[in-house]
Amino acid sequence: MAEVNQELKREYEQRKERAATLTNLTLQSTDGSILQPTPTQEENDLLALGLMHPDDKAQSAQDKAMPSVAAQQAYLATGEALPSAPARAARPAAPAPRQPERDKS
Repeated sequence: MAEVNQELKREYEQRKERAATLTNLTLQSTDGSILQPTPTQEENDLLALGLMHPDDKAQSAQDKAMPSVAAQQAYLATGEALPSAPARAARPAAPAPRQPERDKS
């Protein structure tokens, strides 16, 4: 009976540690995402002129991705290793804006 209680206690402690790990991961991935900075006037101007794509803004808080729910559930249940955050696909660079041609007269 004592062995069963110790086994249950050890399992409980492991599950508690895994839940704390996922909570910390959640806090890290959402850190700063609630209050996004206001775009600068330069960003607004570039967006209005079509010289900047909205996805080209700094994405420091958005780069932190959580593992899938299934991976989180597996981690809680079995302690299976969490996969690393998926890498974002690199966007091709936007072509440089053309300089207006000057009259040579």
